[in-house]
Amino acid sequence: MKMEKMYNSNNDSDLVRDFTLSQILIRNFKASVVFEKYNLDFCCSGNKSLLTACSENAIDYKEILTELNNLTIVQGYTNHKHFNLGIISLIDYIISYHHGFVRNIIPVIATHTQIIASIHGKTNPKILEVARIFSILYKDLKQHMMKEEEIIFPYIKQLVMASNNLSKAERPYSQGVLKIPYSLELKSNTVVL
Repeated sequence: MKMEKMYNSNNDSDLVRDFTLSQILIRNFKASVVFEKYNLDFCCSGNKSLLTACSENAIDYKEILTELNNLTIVQGYTNHKHFNLGIISLIDYIISYHHGFVRNIIPVIATHTQIIASIHGKTNPKILEVARIFSILYKDLKQHMMKEEEIIFPYIKQLVMASNNLSKAERPYSQGVLKIPYSLELKSNTVVL
């Protein structure tokens, strides 16, 4: 669904231009990419209407609107095609779709949390704590995805291929237990299947 449809506006100049940058972001966080491209401050100036923000920055409002209209609305995840995938295809889907999304969006969020913390942290110390915690989360997510992609998912693929006799490699499990390399740093070195 496009932005103009999201706002049920046949005449975009009558409605969408009066929405604030914050209101647009609340409806679709992907608008942040467009706003950043044009250096529209949706943090401290989020209460400005789209038209005002464009006017103040000498940006063609219709150009921004066109890009916003090309965004899809982010709603509850309704694409269930992955439910019918085999395990190997599902792993590939997780890596390309979910891990790809996280790799792209986490640095953007990290940048914004640091900017907000540097601007507002002195007056609101909780913002500094949010930035600190997010930094930890960011590092943990990167490490988590690396472990999945380099250790766990290849082992699961090897299990599937071995169970389907598609691989002549030695089965990476014994009596229903998956052997995990030491680098996984689990409390236990096995995962029961």
